[in-house]
Formats: sequence, structure tokens, C-alpha cells
Amino acid sequence: MRIWIAFAALCLSVAGCTLLSSDKPSLQGFWGGESFEVTASPSSLVIDEGCYRVTFPGPTQLIRSDSFAITGTVTVSSWEPMVGQPWRAWGSISGDTLRLVTSYRILADSSQWLAPGGPQVLIAGRHSDSVANPTCVV
Repeated sequence: MRIWIAFAALCLSVAGCTLLSSDKPSLQGFWGGESFEVTASPSSLVIDEGCYRVTFPGPTQLIRSDSFAITGTVTVSSWEPMVGQPWRAWGSISGDTLRLVTSYRILADSSQWLAPGGPQVLIAGRHSDSVANPTCVV
């Protein structure tokens, strides 16, 4: 009987460790599109538009191995009141293509989220002209 209890306790502890491990796939790499670039690392995902930068902390865990949904904040901006504003991003990855949709809060109305349009299509390894030649100083 004691052997079965010890075996059950061992199984539960191993299962607990498996559930708590972070072996889920995460998004990593560099993609660029028409208006911004995305860099994903184990520590963060960063959107760089040239005039502002949005940081989403932590690894971007993939859902169903191809999609994600994250929240972050503006960390650098040419317009100071924008720093600290919350952002949301969600998207999917297929081959070397990253499709990304973002939304952000209006400064004057913290209850409304704006989405700047349809999904941005970004390609692995591509650099954006907007980031390389920004129209503003950050």
C-alpha cells in the first residue's frame, strides 16, 4: 500500500512539474513590413515604427503553434504623452510571414481601443523603410 501511495505522489509531482514548465513554443525572430519592424526574443516582442517603439514583455507564447495575443506599452516615442500607453497585438505566423494586428488606447479616453486597420503583413528578415528613414526624431 505504501508503495502505491509513494508512486502516486511521484506521478503527481512529475505531472505538476510538467504543467508548470515553459516548454510551449514561443515566437522568436525578426520581421519587417511597410511601416514597422518586429523583433521577438525570449525576453520581449518589440514593434519599432521609427517614431515610436512598443514593448511586449516576456516570451510571446504561441497558441496552437501558430498564433498569439499579447499586451504591452509604448516605451519610446517622439511624442512624450504617448509613452506608457497600453497596446494589444495579436497575429499568426506561417512560414516566413507574420500577420499582425494592433490596437491602442486613445490618450483622452482610456476606455476606447483603436485599431489602425487590417493586419500588417511582415516578412522574415525584411527591413522597413519607415524605420530606416523615420520622419520624426525619437
